[in-house]
Amino acid sequence: MSGLKYIDKQTPTFFISSGSLEGRFDPYYYNSALKDFTENQNYPVKKIYEVVKSFTSGFGVGRQDQADAETGLIQIRPTNLDQYGLLKFDRNVYIPKDLIKHEGQLLEKGDVIFNNTNSQEWVGKTAYYDFEERLAFSNHITVLKVDDQQIDPRYLWLILNLYQQKKIFFSICTNWNNQSGVGLDLLKSLKIPVPDLSIQESIIDKLQSGYQKRSELNDVGSSLIEGIDSYILNELGITLPEKDTSIEARMFQTTFQELSGRRFDPKLFDTHSKNLIAAVENAQYTKEPLKNLITHSAAGDWGIDEEAEVKENQYDTCLVIRATEFDNLYNLKLENDRVRYRKIKKDKIKKLEIQPYDLLIEKSGGSPDQPVGRISLLTEDLFEDNTLCYSNFIHKIRVDSSKVDPSYLFCFLKTIHNIKITEIMQSQTNGIRNLIMGEYFNQSIGLPKLDKQIEIGKEANRRRFEAQRLSLEADKVLEDARAEIEQMILEN
Repeated sequence: MSGLKYIDKQTPTFFISSGSLEGRFDPYYYNSALKDFTENQNYPVKKIYEVVKSFTSGFGVGRQDQADAETGLIQIRPTNLDQYGLLKFDRNVYIPKDLIKHEGQLLEKGDVIFNNTNSQEWVGKTAYYDFEERLAFSNHITVLKVDDQQIDPRYLWLILNLYQQKKIFFSICTNWNNQSGVGLDLLKSLKIPVPDLSIQESIIDKLQSGYQKRSELNDVGSSLIEGIDSYILNELGITLPEKDTSIEARMFQTTFQELSGRRFDPKLFDTHSKNLIAAVENAQYTKEPLKNLITHSAAGDWGIDEEAEVKENQYDTCLVIRATEFDNLYNLKLENDRVRYRKIKKDKIKKLEIQPYDLLIEKSGGSPDQPVGRISLLTEDLFEDNTLCYSNFIHKIRVDSSKVDPSYLFCFLKTIHNIKITEIMQSQTNGIRNLIMGEYFNQSIGLPKLDKQIEIGKEANRRRFEAQRLSLEADKVLEDARAEIEQMILEN
């Protein structure tokens, strides 16, 4: 009776014979999409340990023991695997090279990288390692080396990612303390369809074609994004200085009098940093300090009360914008699983007073790869279905639209952040980076006439919207390729 289900209006129930039990007795395991892959008769079904020669987990390294990019080695972590099973290197963690005791602790080309511990939504992400460089991997990663006489590592990568996309790992993982995991025993015993190598190759070709088309579309989009900063700087007549990376240029001298009362931060006295600021100051248009353009300013307030069901009329449900919702390329990314709707007191919402065309500034948080100072613009469409609020890591400003177009200011400040001027305006306390808002508000804003500002803002945003459209189209191409591959496996 394996798979036979009886469902009434109150309680979903299923029956399974004792002979079909596989070492566990939770319904999600047996009632997931796993059976679609393991009960089809198209190809032989094998347990992963039958086609994989070795399973190796990495090791953990605490923040206090990490290294930097110049002296360390990248340690692959779950944040290095994207939702499509590709490796990304935008949030790297480096570890001391002397922590590596033998070659088995390093990745090699052809390895399959399995994310064994993550949130329930993301556990099971898998990547194929296609690089010659030998990198390390963390304890949240299990590295699989296949028996290539039976299975192509790229096919194993593909099928494990399909399992993750079909929420199979979501259903069968073990949960504890807001984390989920797929233990080694479960991974080894997991069943997968294993066609002949020639069929695996045709399936892989279909996937790689999808990745190639996606890459081509993303390359066009990236060119559009990368050109926005140059476009804005050119329109304002700003020429950035070239950076001198010699040892002499990286050293500075200053007097005690010049230092007195100021932060002892090398970036404040670094020649290149000074030249960046001077280049903006030398723009051909009128300049005004940002503070002179602001009509309203307010720091965020988390203000969440978990006991909101008491005196319910005192609360509203808000979409709380946090630093994690800031998108480095576009504006905000509110359509992801980390966005939170929370109950917040109405008097706090009124105090924050958020409205269309306000700008939000990331003032705390950040990392070496993503320093604070990212900016977002609240467009009218965000308010159609939501009451918005923002966290204590965010600062809101509202500007005088008779002096500066908000869309133009968003683009200008985004460019200032991208060319790393905001790095000069930050401090660090207890591992948290903070934007020094007084310095941020004192920075000069190039101000062409209002119609020119609107023109620049429209063109910059046109490029940004087109790049975003291409990104969505690229993802759709890959999703279609995956759907076709799933059909090839299940319905051949």
